[in-house]
Amino acid sequence: MKKLMLLISFIMIGVNLLGINEKAEMKKLILKIREESPKDFILIPQNGTGIYFEGENKINYKLVDAVDGITQESIFYGYPKYGEKTPSEEKNHLLKNLRMLKKLDKVIMTVNYTDNKYGKWRSRNLAKENNFLNYCPKDREVTEIMEHVFLKNNKDIVNLSDAKNFLYLLNPEKFKHKSEYIDKLSQTAYDVLIIDLYFKGIELKKDDVNKLKIKPQGGHRLVIGYFSVGEAEKYRKYWREEWNDKLPKWISHENENWEGAYIVKYWSEEWQQIIEKMLKNHIESGFDGVFLDTIDTYQNFEEE
Repeated sequence: MKKLMLLISFIMIGVNLLGINEKAEMKKLILKIREESPKDFILIPQNGTGIYFEGENKINYKLVDAVDGITQESIFYGYPKYGEKTPSEEKNHLLKNLRMLKKLDKVIMTVNYTDNKYGKWRSRNLAKENNFLNYCPKDREVTEIMEHVFLKNNKDIVNLSDAKNFLYLLNPEKFKHKSEYIDKLSQTAYDVLIIDLYFKGIELKKDDVNKLKIKPQGGHRLVIGYFSVGEAEKYRKYWREEWNDKLPKWISHENENWEGAYIVKYWSEEWQQIIEKMLKNHIESGFDGVFLDTIDTYQNFEEE
């Protein structure tokens, strides 16, 4: 029996040594993106706020220093479904983390999924109480521009900390032409635009991005490019046709909540090469920074 227990112990140690620390690997990826970006390039990861902590309250200052802002979805509304009030337990846990990060001079941005007048008012006021910025999209797919801007100003937005508001638009499918899309965005009064590098498969050029950097009421604003670091998306340029028949080994499985999005082993060399290419494209197109979505993918692996 003693020999058997020893054998089991050695096997478990071997599994541990060969295993992947998913949280640590996501930290490495964020830091790598920071290192490969220009000095003043802005990084805004979304969700997965636990990644900035070691244990309950010990802060990873190196990682916190690497990012400029932190975005959290559904802190007040939108979890588990669009329009629903987020349960108090979940909200309070997120608020605790975000308040600690706010004290370290990080810009906190919240995205709450509700189109209810009271829900939008409540989200805005709760965000204001905590000195967070807030945005409430009309739908979960984030396809429309919310034109009414609170705290509109004509000052230059040089740093993310100068911003009073932001627009979050990931899917411009309702616009017919790129020129219409760019014109409509340029007419909005937001301090920060978070948008995709592509319009229906067409990459935005530097002239397009530069046009978006000027607010109609005067002043310079920031244009931030969206991309997902923890999931591969079937509709992206990097997606290969043969993957429809057989997924590469570095793709784990499809996200059951989002059709066409696949959880990736983001520590793999193949995926990190794709990330490098996406980052390079954003820099060359003149974006002021990148918005890193699906940071919380590490939690999927930990739960599994």
